[in-house]
Amino acid sequence: MLDAGVECTWRWTSDGHAVALDLTLVPYGRWPCEWARAGLDLALGAPTEQVRWTGFGPGPQYPDTGQGARYGTFAADRDTFAVRTVRPQEHGARRVDDATVTTTDGGLRVRGAGLWLTARPWDRRTVAATAHDHELPVAEATYLSIDAAVSGVGTASCGQGVLPAYRVPAARQTLHVVLEPLTRGDRSAGPTPD
Repeated sequence: MLDAGVECTWRWTSDGHAVALDLTLVPYGRWPCEWARAGLDLALGAPTEQVRWTGFGPGPQYPDTGQGARYGTFAADRDTFAVRTVRPQEHGARRVDDATVTTTDGGLRVRGAGLWLTARPWDRRTVAATAHDHELPVAEATYLSIDAAVSGVGTASCGQGVLPAYRVPAARQTLHVVLEPLTRGDRSAGPTPD
């Protein structure tokens, strides 16, 4: 039996349109492993059309990859933002300060300093249960991960795993994020690509 967990404190505030979340995660007990990520998962009820962001890009960036990423404002459609691989896996994180995820029925603007944002057409269970990319179902929603911390990815398929400097220990994490819903006509909200 494992006697470990995480105490979460959620503090929501709103101006009547956008909501701000201050999330504090405090682990307790003896954790036998590091964390893959620490944050929040959201589902939007329609497929992604485009992601625009101010942060690092244009490609994905994890703590131990993406050294060629530069800070700027970028845009990518769903299939460019998400990295497709032969065997489906976790993918596509970017470190952002401001992002607009546009869906077929509106979307969501995400703001915060140095957030890790991942936008995918499938939830984690679907990705984990699918053996090959071509077997993934047609996208019907958008799944967002907004994290205070993410682990590196390492090279365990052909080398060593994640180096100690790029691991996320089971330790206190805080996340501050502002979420603003977008309607179908809110195309001008958010960052404009360079």
